[in-house]
Amino acid sequence: MKTKTPKKKYSNTTKNRYTDNNSSVAKKPSAVLKKLSHSKKTNELKTRVLKKAKHIKPTAVDQTKKSIHQKMRLNQFIAQATLLSRRKSEELIINKEIRINGKIITDLSTQVTPSQDKVFHKKVLLKLPRHNIYIMFYKPAQVLTSMSDTEAERAHVAQFFPQLKSRIFPVGRLDWSSEGLLLMTNDGEFSQKVIHPQFKVTKTYLIKIDRPLSPIHKSKLIAGIPSDIGRLKANHVHTVKQYSRNDKKTKYSWIQIQIDEGKNRMLRRMLSKLGYRIQRLKRIAIGNLKLGKLPQGQFTYLSPQQVDKIFTPTKEVKKISTDFKTRTVTKKREIKKRPTREKRLGPIKDSKKKTTTKRKPKAQKSRRHRR
Repeated sequence: MKTKTPKKKYSNTTKNRYTDNNSSVAKKPSAVLKKLSHSKKTNELKTRVLKKAKHIKPTAVDQTKKSIHQKMRLNQFIAQATLLSRRKSEELIINKEIRINGKIITDLSTQVTPSQDKVFHKKVLLKLPRHNIYIMFYKPAQVLTSMSDTEAERAHVAQFFPQLKSRIFPVGRLDWSSEGLLLMTNDGEFSQKVIHPQFKVTKTYLIKIDRPLSPIHKSKLIAGIPSDIGRLKANHVHTVKQYSRNDKKTKYSWIQIQIDEGKNRMLRRMLSKLGYRIQRLKRIAIGNLKLGKLPQGQFTYLSPQQVDKIFTPTKEVKKISTDFKTRTVTKKREIKKRPTREKRLGPIKDSKKKTTTKRKPKAQKSRRHRR
């Protein structure tokens, strides 16, 4: 009789090699190889995604935010925590009103790590805001661009944000009589990037003047006009609409001006030097962020994509030539003469022409002769 040979069983070493820690059931080597190959693929995908992520530019919100664990200057920290300007924050340091970890600091070059150091101002612990806020606001005319007015009871910007808990401040300024797009934020670095001429963030204005703008004055605005605060010039000037009647009071013109500086009453000074009177001034865009159909006195929160539009360069516009002495002379169009009949059909043959003589009209007889 044939004896049945017992089946070989996996030894303890092989069993431990292909088993999981949780289960005691052995797995086949093919399943383990599949798992390993799958993990390799996922790792490769991760590395590809990380490589691509390095080339992607971060949003403007991520650029302006700084990590809490990174070091920053003390005046910058105070400006972001208290919403004061950097000059005023430096005055607090000089006046010995700032303490770091219990020690009074007078050196302006000191640096702070917000996660480790505790900064006090008159027994008040200063903290950075948790979230950065970016708001687009339509400022009406005859409203002050400040968060308070101590001298007189005039309308100011803070009155339009009564329910907002976090403290914000305006980015730049608009005149008392001007209207249009105004940015509000609690991010000091963001406001500095928008205001400072180094970053060349363009601002577009729509202006109503008392008469049509001449082409010579257009070129002068682009070339630059000297003033008591320096040379003032525009990047682009464009006539939008002109309207005039026989009556002098109804004459006006709408022009669009684009600048990348924010000097005090810049546009008003430029146009008054040329003899124009501004009837209405409205800011319609900052960078590529447009005011759109936002009603007066209303505001909206900006998304990261909208914040990016502020820093994206605007489309290049054809500038007006500043040289008004030289004029381009256009050549006259040469009109081709039609060839004569002889050139088209050849010489004309001599033909006998019948001479016709005109008959003289008969004199009409009087009635007596007819009878």
